[in-house]
Amino acid sequence: MKEFEVSYSLDNEQQFWDGTLISPRWRHALKNGTDQETPLELEDIVSASYGTHQLIDNALRSYVHFTTNFKDEYLHSEYDIARCHQKLLDSELFNANKDYVRIQLIYSLLQEDEPVTLYIIASLLLLDGRQHEGTFEMMNNESCFSRLVELIEEGKRNDARLHRLLLTLLYEMSRMQRLSMEDLSQVDDDFVKYLFQSIEELSDDVDDPYHYPVIRVLVSRCGL
Repeated sequence: MKEFEVSYSLDNEQQFWDGTLISPRWRHALKNGTDQETPLELEDIVSASYGTHQLIDNALRSYVHFTTNFKDEYLHSEYDIARCHQKLLDSELFNANKDYVRIQLIYSLLQEDEPVTLYIIASLLLLDGRQHEGTFEMMNNESCFSRLVELIEEGKRNDARLHRLLLTLLYEMSRMQRLSMEDLSQVDDDFVKYLFQSIEELSDDVDDPYHYPVIRVLVSRCGL
């Protein structure tokens, strides 16, 4: 799949959210998959029309690159990230190609290792799954359960925000459906012990936002 590069240069937060009208030069670059150094804003990415899988892939790649690039600068809270993702979920790009977009995001979750990119992808899948439970079913069919267990074990609490998100995604995905014995076999004694240890570390602060997702995973119907 041919990639193209766009520049990310914004003056302020308002420009991040609203952007500008898509220039003819950007439309040409998007339609032809050519390399262009064209300024790009969030509204530009989600408001254009895309007619082929290659162009959808390019758009999703641009969305992930754009949001990860400005995550620390403009996406300060979970509300900001959800607001950003909702723009994509409300767009023609998504609504005309829902299943394809979802499966591409799921494949990215299975393959991605960069924490900031994982956060963007996982939070987008979580938001979509809470609005459309079929997304969690698709994740289950693509073996995301074992991938999430792996990421949670590897991540520990080096990035508490990401780790909490992955635990929440694991819980939401597993509570919607019966998991296979193969999936449940991924939950070994070490993983359960790790979750209990996480709770013990937070025992002095039951209001810690990290505390609740750990407990929910332990008591959920995924067999823990």
